[in-house]
Amino acid sequence: MNTKFIAMIWAVIFAVPISFSQFSIKGSVQSSQGEKLAWSRITIEDTYVSTLTNEDGQFELTNLKADKYVLVIRSLGYDILKKEVDLTKNISDLNIELKEMAYMYDKIIVEAVRAGDKTPTTYTNLSSKDIEKQNFGQDLPFLFQGTPSTVVTSDAGAGVGYTGIRIRGVDPTRTNVTINGIPINDSESHGVFWVNMPDFASSVDNIQIQRGVGTSSNGAAAFGASINIETNDINREAYAVLDNSYGSFNTIKNTIKAGSGLINDKFTVDMRLSNIQSEGYIDRASSNLKSLYVSGAWLGKKSILKANVFMGREKTYQAWWGTPQSVLSGNQDSIVAFADRNWVFGDDRDNLLESGRTYNYYTYDNEVDNYGQDHYQLHFLHEVNKNLNFSVAGHYTRGKGYFEQYKAGEDFSTYGFDPLVFTNDTVTTTDVIRRRWLDNHFYGGVFALNYNKKNLDLTFGGSANAYQGGHYGEVIWAEFASQSDIRDRYYDNDAFKIDLMSYLKATYSIKDFTFYGDLQYRHIDYNFLGFDEVDGVIVTLDQNTSYDFFNPKLGLMYDIDEKNNVYASFAIGSREPTRGDFIESTPTSRPLPEQLQNAEVGYRLKTKNVFVNANYYLMNYKNQLILT
Repeated sequence: MNTKFIAMIWAVIFAVPISFSQFSIKGSVQSSQGEKLAWSRITIEDTYVSTLTNEDGQFELTNLKADKYVLVIRSLGYDILKKEVDLTKNISDLNIELKEMAYMYDKIIVEAVRAGDKTPTTYTNLSSKDIEKQNFGQDLPFLFQGTPSTVVTSDAGAGVGYTGIRIRGVDPTRTNVTINGIPINDSESHGVFWVNMPDFASSVDNIQIQRGVGTSSNGAAAFGASINIETNDINREAYAVLDNSYGSFNTIKNTIKAGSGLINDKFTVDMRLSNIQSEGYIDRASSNLKSLYVSGAWLGKKSILKANVFMGREKTYQAWWGTPQSVLSGNQDSIVAFADRNWVFGDDRDNLLESGRTYNYYTYDNEVDNYGQDHYQLHFLHEVNKNLNFSVAGHYTRGKGYFEQYKAGEDFSTYGFDPLVFTNDTVTTTDVIRRRWLDNHFYGGVFALNYNKKNLDLTFGGSANAYQGGHYGEVIWAEFASQSDIRDRYYDNDAFKIDLMSYLKATYSIKDFTFYGDLQYRHIDYNFLGFDEVDGVIVTLDQNTSYDFFNPKLGLMYDIDEKNNVYASFAIGSREPTRGDFIESTPTSRPLPEQLQNAEVGYRLKTKNVFVNANYYLMNYKNQLILT
């Protein structure tokens, strides 16, 4: 009797730890290709218990009782997986592999203009982590300055306001920029004014920089590089972020971000508001920048409809002229010699001699650039089957603004003023304050059809875009105004440009070899007001010009092993002259279109922790336009 009772007590004692023990599940989530999947959600079915994987794809569920559980694993772009677990002890190595969805939502938006692992060209990818580490409110080019062959400049000296970028020594007007596959370069100047998109980095998911001609892209020609930007991915979880920072030269950045998360697995909305202010390093080179970003998406079983709106407002004090080398060196004799050579006298000379390294040529208190630009994008993507998908997008960009200038000793004839005749004198020059306006509309559409099967990838795509640009100047003050009234326009003209483009890309793999071909056709039609010669007299007339370009690209890649490959490619790019080239010449003196023949040979090494890319490139120009 006593023996049985004691045995029962011992049984209960040993049963209690088993019943009340707390266990944990540790593991990792990765793709079928071995990619670690950060921010995947692991949920215990029919409970509120859940967690997210960290940046290395690892997770842990703790304080679990012994039981049988069903884990539900979700990660954007991958099929949902349910996994049964019989938990009787701690699990420390649960490895979960997710299959990629046949339809990758946002990724298809940029797939057509991106280079892939098997593309024999030279490129650098910047992930969201790379961007976040460097995002301190400076313009986007400052995120690129660590990439090969890239030089970044800032007019104000602090990276806020007007910034410039050169890749492979090539100026920004020869660098193609797209956001979600939509062209961003100005149709007439070919430049990209990053100041119009303040704090845009806070709404960017990833960036690819292709150096050289690269693969076919929508919009302007690429000689130095093409920069393909993808905005924020779809967020499954609701979030809210307040990001404030303060730095040198009274630089202040305030950002508010929020998102709804995925509602009923169908809808999502994200937004961002930003304000950036800086006094700048250069004298008076202040910036006051504001921006808005809103994105909404509807996700179907095989389709997605996504709208993006981003707006920017900038008011920056001009520092376009930079600082002379003699001022930077601090040699007073050299500064005086510079002033003499450039006919700098009076107050301007005092400014040059006394300002030091923060010298700014401009001193008028409202010498500002004041501009706003609004971008609207609507994307539709659809998976026809597991091998075929397509995307179409419409876009509209509205830009309007001016830069204000004080100009001394201007000729009356420049502004259409009549000479002022006094008793003993005739006045034909005056100091003026003027505003030069841009008032433009850019709209159109892009499309891409993507086919992927076994060893073959095919992409057929293109774009049709139109640009209407209004250019006019106003006199808002004059020392001697003659017959002029305030805001009289001293020039007023419009331009219209059509840009049509189509391309066909193919990548085909045979064992360790990958062959690449890319054929692009581009047609341009441009109407503008420019100089022409009539009966020996130079006059201004409405003019029209058009261009047709054929830009082929070929390449080959060889996989040495799983970690090493070599590649070679040859590409041709063509570029029409800019607005300045057109309006400052006659049809007989007009520059010819430029052509670049670009050859690349490279080697890549890619391991878990190391990526090496070494390459040789040749850039052979025809009809290159250079400063003389």
